[in-house]
Amino acid sequence: VKTITFEETFNAPIKTLCDAIFFNKNFQNDFHTSTEDIKVNVGDWIPSQDKSIHRTVIFDTPVNAPSMIISMLRLGPTITCRLEDDLTWSSGEDSFTVKSGLFFMDIPGVNQDVVKVDINYNANKVSRSRTHVILSISCEFITRIWGLTGIVEKYMEKDAHKSFEKWIQLAERHLREYQQKIDQDDDDDEDQVTSIGSSPISVTSSTDYQSVLDHNNEEQDVQEEDDKKSVSSLLQRSYTLASLRRDLRQVRALVSKTEVRVKDLEQEYSNHQLDLTVNKYLQRVNQLYVQESNHSQQVQDRLTLSQQYVDIILAKYRRSSAIWWFMGGSFITFLFSFILPLTVWYIKRK
Repeated sequence: VKTITFEETFNAPIKTLCDAIFFNKNFQNDFHTSTEDIKVNVGDWIPSQDKSIHRTVIFDTPVNAPSMIISMLRLGPTITCRLEDDLTWSSGEDSFTVKSGLFFMDIPGVNQDVVKVDINYNANKVSRSRTHVILSISCEFITRIWGLTGIVEKYMEKDAHKSFEKWIQLAERHLREYQQKIDQDDDDDEDQVTSIGSSPISVTSSTDYQSVLDHNNEEQDVQEEDDKKSVSSLLQRSYTLASLRRDLRQVRALVSKTEVRVKDLEQEYSNHQLDLTVNKYLQRVNQLYVQESNHSQQVQDRLTLSQQYVDIILAKYRRSSAIWWFMGGSFITFLFSFILPLTVWYIKRK
């Protein structure tokens, strides 16, 4: 097994890194673009039964392998790959793991029985604003291919170094953009709060200065009351926006669970329809069985009657045979007891 390991520490909270890198389809598309991949299809995260979430990424990648491998495997200019990602958070949400399996979909004879490629991301919280990421890529040849194993491992190591360098650069850029977007949203909320000010009150000259002053004080009190209401409303709105941001992940997870439940219901409905069809078929088979049983009973009754008829005929035949045997025996007895002595007497007389 050939395993290559890389490490990097990012100046970002662990949840921010997860959102900006793994929940951001733009990052995945940019990364595959940087590696000259085409026809990239990044699937949505779907909850699994083992408290993890799963997604599938399919893309075509250019073939940059040695010419000997290209010739032996009869590869084209690109090959279609499939990544199966599984993301799991720790119980304390201080770390998460992304395990990816890479499959080559259109290379004859290359599958899990021949070669197995695994990519693992382990992210651990260092502090509130720092996250350490360990990336490991392993290639295991289940069936050793003489003359190719060493070449493929060297090529994989070289290509993995280039890909990880691009991955780090894009990760740092997307983290900066993601953090700037969050800061901009917070600044917009603060600007809405601080931009509220009292409207200027013009004081005109008047002989009754105290009257004008009282009027200004009344308007100022009214304006301050309006400002307080506006500030309270904006603070409430800011609090609501913050709550919405915090609940966004839960909403996404709920939507994903709902989609899974809908698929389960569709599967249950399909199974129910199949059960109805099977039940109808079983009822029909049961009816045919009853009909065949009745027919078999009728045939059995006819066979019984035929057997009885045969027995009667045999009995009559036996009686007839007995009579004929008796008559034959009587004739022979008569022949030997009367005719034969008479014949002898007649001959002697002559």
